Amino acid sequence: MSNNQWPGYGGQPGYGGQPQPSYGQPGYGTPPQPPGKNNTVLIVALVVVLVATAGFGVWWFLGRDNQQNATPSTSTQATTQETQKSETPSPEPTKKTTEPTTQKSSKSSSTAPELPDSFGDFALAETKDKTTKYYSNSDGDRFVAVYEEGGTVDENAHLLENMKFNGKWFCGDAKAGTMCLTQVHSGVLGTIMHKDKSTSEVVAVSEVFLTAWK
Repeated sequence: MSNNQWPGYGGQPGYGGQPQPSYGQPGYGTPPQPPGKNNTVLIVALVVVLVATAGFGVWWFLGRDNQQNATPSTSTQATTQETQKSETPSPEPTKKTTEPTTQKSSKSSSTAPELPDSFGDFALAETKDKTTKYYSNSDGDRFVAVYEEGGTVDENAHLLENMKFNGKWFCGDAKAGTMCLTQVHSGVLGTIMHKDKSTSEVVAVSEVFLTAWK
């Protein structure tokens, strides 16, 4: 028997002639399948979520800004109130309509009579004002009378040197001559004669003057 007669050789199918299935992996280089519809749905869903999130953020920001503009903060209100208080002028103090009581001095309400124009043998020689008059007599003696309303002897004692007390008169040496002072008619009267006159002589003439000055 030749070799071509052995079964399984020579191209004849063995055992009934049925072809055997081919096992093994498919060949390399097969192209990948395109993505399915699931990926498209996911992309669309992500875009929708992003758009919704952005819209909500814009709405929240604008709404919060409008609320802040409509309702000022407490500190802003307090500052505004303080500014209005500072700008509001304070009311002026009420002026007192009551005027202070004017106290009339003793000079304006004086009841002292005017100095006489003559007394004894003395006649008016010159009038300086209503409170000072000069007199003279036929012997050439001069007598000056000066009256100060509201004055006192103590206030005018500094005018006298070597002061002596003679009854109600305070006499002494003055620059103008022999001078005597006394309180009368709510004031002080000063009488002056020449320096060669003694205080007693001045007092005697001054007493005559007081008698005439009523």
